[in-house]
Amino acid sequence: MPSIEVPVPRGNLLFSVVGNPPTVSQVSNDSPLRHRLKVGYTVAQLILGDGTKVTGVSADKFASMLEESGDDAARWIKFEMALPRESIITLLEGEAHGLTITERNGRPVVTGVALDSDLKYENIVGMFVNAIETKDGTKLIGHDTTDITAALKRGGQQIITLKHPNLRMAKKEVIPGDEFIKGASDPNAINLPAGKLYIAISGQPP
Repeated sequence: MPSIEVPVPRGNLLFSVVGNPPTVSQVSNDSPLRHRLKVGYTVAQLILGDGTKVTGVSADKFASMLEESGDDAARWIKFEMALPRESIITLLEGEAHGLTITERNGRPVVTGVALDSDLKYENIVGMFVNAIETKDGTKLIGHDTTDITAALKRGGQQIITLKHPNLRMAKKEVIPGDEFIKGASDPNAINLPAGKLYIAISGQPP
C-alpha cells in the first residue's frame, strides 16, 4: 500500500482518528495538515524528534502521544494511504465537483478529480458512487455512470455517497423528492415547461 510521511508542526493538529490502527476520520479545514491528510489514511508510525518510533497503538493512545509531544517540532507521522469504507460529500450550490467518473465492472467509479475542484483534497479516487441526492431531494441509489453524470450536471446542492471498492453497490432504486422530475434515470424522458403545451395525445398507452 502506498504511504506518505508528513512532518508535524507544534500545536493543535485539528484532525481526528478512530480505531486500531488509528484511522483518520475527520480533518478540519483549519488543520495545518489539511492539504496532506485525507479521511481514510491509517497511521503506520509516529516518529518523535528523539528518534523514538511508535507503532501498533490504538487511536486513543496515538492521540495522547501527539498531545504529550506537542512541543516537539521534529515529529513525523507515516500514513498508509488507504481509502475509507464510506465517504459522504455535500456539494453546495455553485461548487464545482470536477469529478471524472468511469464505468468499471458496472459501477460508477471516481477515476479523477480536477485541480480546481472543491473536492480536490478528498480521498475519493477509486471509490464508487453508491448514491446521489439531488437538489430536489430525489435519491438515485445503485445507478450507473450515465445516470450519475446526468444528475451531477443538474447542479445545485447535492449529497454524494461513495463506497470503498471492496464493498457491494446497493440495489438500483429511485426515491422521489418533493419536486421530483423524471429524467435522471430515463434518457427518453422530457422535462416539460410550465403553461399550456398545445399538443394532442391519443392511443393506448397515450
